[in-house]
Amino acid sequence: MSKLMPIVIGAFFWAWMTEMSTRGKYGLHKQSAANGFAFFMLVVTLALPIALRKSYNDTGAYIDGFLSADPIGVLLGSGELHLLRNPLFRIYESLVRTFTDNPTVFFLFPAFFVQYSYMRFIRRHSPSFLVGVALYLFLGAYTFSIATMKQVWAMAILLYAVDALIERKTAQFCLLVFLAALFHTYALMFLILPLFGVKPWTPRTFLLLVGVLLVMNNFEPVLTAFLEVANESGKHVSSSEILGTASINPIRVAVYAVPPLFALVFRPYLFIEGEDREHNILVNMSFLTVAIMSVGLVSAANMFARMGQYFEFGVICGLPWMLKQPFEKSSERLVYLIALVCFAGYFCYSNLVQIYFDDHFGRYTVMQFLETLWQGFLFG
Repeated sequence: MSKLMPIVIGAFFWAWMTEMSTRGKYGLHKQSAANGFAFFMLVVTLALPIALRKSYNDTGAYIDGFLSADPIGVLLGSGELHLLRNPLFRIYESLVRTFTDNPTVFFLFPAFFVQYSYMRFIRRHSPSFLVGVALYLFLGAYTFSIATMKQVWAMAILLYAVDALIERKTAQFCLLVFLAALFHTYALMFLILPLFGVKPWTPRTFLLLVGVLLVMNNFEPVLTAFLEVANESGKHVSSSEILGTASINPIRVAVYAVPPLFALVFRPYLFIEGEDREHNILVNMSFLTVAIMSVGLVSAANMFARMGQYFEFGVICGLPWMLKQPFEKSSERLVYLIALVCFAGYFCYSNLVQIYFDDHFGRYTVMQFLETLWQGFLFG
């Protein structure tokens, strides 16, 4: 993992600096110049490799799509934009393509917007910013940001929607969900989230579990119906992708199941005060993540893994809060350390055993990017 570890070490350093230079309950309420600089450097550390990438997962497809995109004037006059076919992403793609054929320029703005939005959300909702950032890296949310573009852009917007939902701004929540869906249609799933502002492990939770088991037991009929609805609405989904034989790795599902199971075991210590809407929503988001991913144990690994990841910031921010509640403050660091060692083991498994990250990831250096910009300016 020689290509990934410098990013991880740099992110840890700047996350630690951000936390150490912040005063306030959750690292949000009081800012300083040192805090702002450390947070900025954290975002740069995470975003720059994403912007400079030239290979990893879907990167090649995004580059090909960008290079073949029509100029913005042609796209807007073509009548090809459709509400269920990622129209805002296509507009952004065509707009950038109108002025340049440099893929790094295409990746640049989304990379920084997404990483800033992710780090902002963790800083707002995780009681330990450093632990939240560590979970973000160890669970694979960061490498997923390298792998794709439309979905992570939508996910970044949806984090602002979560803030609106916590503050009971329903109209703003719905508006942001629909905005995210214009980048990636599956973002519409987030419209179910207002149903989960209640305490976890209530009858509503068990209804969710029963629903998951029913879908798993009747997988092919349910997914066939899903395909029909999607195709009728204009969102064409490949049946081979959904009804194929690939399934999600059970180890991955087991890792994401940790927060819901922890909430079950320690429920008397976690939800004892009055209504805590923020943490109810976050913990229930972790339930939704593992519930959706569990369906992928049957088939359609790629689709259900990506759908489940829409809610994974409930794991990233909810688990640090849960780990604090049942234990004495003097044990807090030890509990965090044990948890992070376990998740670090999963991180190593994911990037060394399941796939070998270094074989798939390629990136330009900053100097190479600047050279291409200069050549484009001279000869473009």
